[in-house]
Amino acid sequence: MMKTDPASLSNLQDIVLQEPVSWWPLAPGWWVVLGICAIGLAVWTFRIVRRWKANAYRREAIALIEDARTVADVANVMKRTSLSAYPRQDVAKLSGTKWCDWLNQTGQLEMKSAVRRTLTEALYSGDATDGLAELKSFATDWTKRHTSNEEDV
Repeated sequence: MMKTDPASLSNLQDIVLQEPVSWWPLAPGWWVVLGICAIGLAVWTFRIVRRWKANAYRREAIALIEDARTVADVANVMKRTSLSAYPRQDVAKLSGTKWCDWLNQTGQLEMKSAVRRTLTEALYSGDATDGLAELKSFATDWTKRHTSNEEDV
């Protein structure tokens, strides 16, 4: 009779592995993380939608400025845009150089002298298109950049 050697390789058996740990159901900590992420996503979406709605007047104003054919049209759009973003008592009374200074201050822009002249003089002259391109450019920049109290919401 032959004795088998217990250390023989023929006596080896496969290693029995445990089942892999399932990822489902999630541990309670993951539910908390998912909940926080869902709340964060909802808040972020709400803020984006609110900002987009609050800036609807800007998009409309820019479209009107692009379509404007005269200096008076652009000035009218700028005044209406200002009245949408600022209190009426602060904006309605402004004209001439005070209007230009206010636009500089609220838009954080430096108005070129040609644009200032267009808003103060050419607006009331017979040539309704003199300086129109520069005024449109300034008006578009001002509409995009002006700040108002409502944006702090």
